[in-house]
Amino acid sequence: PIGKMCVPGLLSSLVFSKVLGTIFPGHGTVYKSQNLRFRRPVFVDRDYIALFRVEKLLDKPHTALISTDIWDAEFSELCTKGEAIVINQRTF
Repeated sequence: PIGKMCVPGLLSSLVFSKVLGTIFPGHGTVYKSQNLRFRRPVFVDRDYIALFRVEKLLDKPHTALISTDIWDAEFSELCTKGEAIVINQRTF
């Protein structure tokens, strides 16, 4: 029904766990939860931007709520919107 080859939503969102565990906040991060809303398809032949933003430091020590979004780089359309809760002993 979409008409082109697209990436399954959960496969495209794997970028979130890679970045959260290795780059931001980085090594030592425990990925506690993630919610996702798939708004538009992610196609195999386009470039995308994964955007991470610390929205709030939570009451528990070293815990933060981080927005996790995927944007189509060419059309500036939000494809995947989500929020993750992470714990990192060294960063927060």
